[in-house]
Amino acid sequence: MNRKTNLILLDEFGLAPEYVQTAFFQLFDEGIYVDQNYEVNMHNSIIICTTNLMTREKIYSTLGEALVSRFDALVPFVDFSEVEKDEISHKLLEEYMKHDLGKKYASRLDKHQVLKTLKLGIGGQNNFRDIKNLIEDVIAETLIENGLF
Repeated sequence: MNRKTNLILLDEFGLAPEYVQTAFFQLFDEGIYVDQNYEVNMHNSIIICTTNLMTREKIYSTLGEALVSRFDALVPFVDFSEVEKDEISHKLLEEYMKHDLGKKYASRLDKHQVLKTLKLGIGGQNNFRDIKNLIEDVIAETLIENGLF
């Protein structure tokens, strides 16, 4: 009710009970959500629903054609390419170096060595969270190994 944006993320929408999913029919059709207590105008909103259902057929069989037909698009998940993983790791490392820990140890932390170590492990990472965790681990291990932490 007090939202500052018109962007809503419904994560793992496919796992919600059917009665929750069907509550969204009117919202998806008319841009209005009504329940016992509220009526919310959601016109001009963007609603993103995620699911781990990996095929169009599985999405239709789980959510039903009536609900799926109300989505404007189905966008499949695609793993990051090696180039994208490399770009993400560089950007995240730069962000870490700008923050307190990075500033404190920047002069004693070999950024190129960290990137070299990241490159060895980044191939097995499939999402942003995994890449971020790997960077944090590599930085921590580097600082510990060098007796800097």
